[in-house]
Amino acid sequence: MGVPPTVEELKREKIIPHVFPDENVNLTVDMFISFKSGKEVNHGNILDLAGTGSVPRNIKFSEAPPDDYCYILFMIDPDFPSRRRPDGRDYVHWAVSGIKSKELEENKSNISGVPLYRGEHYITRVKFNNCQSAYNVIQMNDMKIVGFNWCQIEA
Repeated sequence: MGVPPTVEELKREKIIPHVFPDENVNLTVDMFISFKSGKEVNHGNILDLAGTGSVPRNIKFSEAPPDDYCYILFMIDPDFPSRRRPDGRDYVHWAVSGIKSKELEENKSNISGVPLYRGEHYITRVKFNNCQSAYNVIQMNDMKIVGFNWCQIEA
């Protein structure tokens, strides 16, 4: 595993200002992400759509969260459905919360968002008002962004 991206790298790749509004980002955790096809997400590399259409198979972090904390991982598409027409900007494909280790173990984390049936339970949707981006939701909930990785998908 390498090192988290630098502010300079994020600016060069236009992650700042398109994903993060400014340079006030302190990334300390690197993330390794790969799909079932073996394709890896690596700091802006270009991947074709084939083999990336499912949730990642392996997700690892360079360090575990501090005691009494957990990671929350979002897959956000900042220019959905395409760069030419980003009408659905900041589309959240999935989110996983409660991550307390350096690795998401296969079949123990529910990246797809639909768990196996385990009896009667609620499934809720929460709608936020006055949010211009997913970044605003992070700020409103006083979350600290510690890791970031990305790729570019070509269809």
